[in-house]
Amino acid sequence: MTNGVAAALAVAGRILGEERPWAPSLRPWRHSEVAALPTATRTNAKVGLHLMTGYARLVTKADPQPAEGAGSVGRDGLRPVGVCTVDGETSSVVPMCTHLFGTLKWNDAERTWDCPLHGSRFDHRGEVLEGPATRPLKSR
Repeated sequence: MTNGVAAALAVAGRILGEERPWAPSLRPWRHSEVAALPTATRTNAKVGLHLMTGYARLVTKADPQPAEGAGSVGRDGLRPVGVCTVDGETSSVVPMCTHLFGTLKWNDAERTWDCPLHGSRFDHRGEVLEGPATRPLKSR
């Protein structure tokens, strides 16, 4: 919302010849973007590494009965499974984010399934708490 207002002020200033000092940062092409290419490449490589290590975790066997407040990601046979215990209830979900299929991690502090790729969060039963995901996790 704030960027919409800022963009409107920047465009109006450019039209009226009274450009604001911060307005150049909102232009669609800045020469500094080429200099930022190595940083962008490193950042995207880290995302790819997160994605691959998440899939590698699925090689291990999941704990079928985690302790209270704990969760684990692994496999059950050949299928990925995320198992957690919250308030004495053990539930299992398919630990793949419904947004872009990143492998979820269990968050002990919040008792949620979190996607390290784009920040989606799901409760212990797989219901969406925060997006960009819009669909719940499949139950196992």
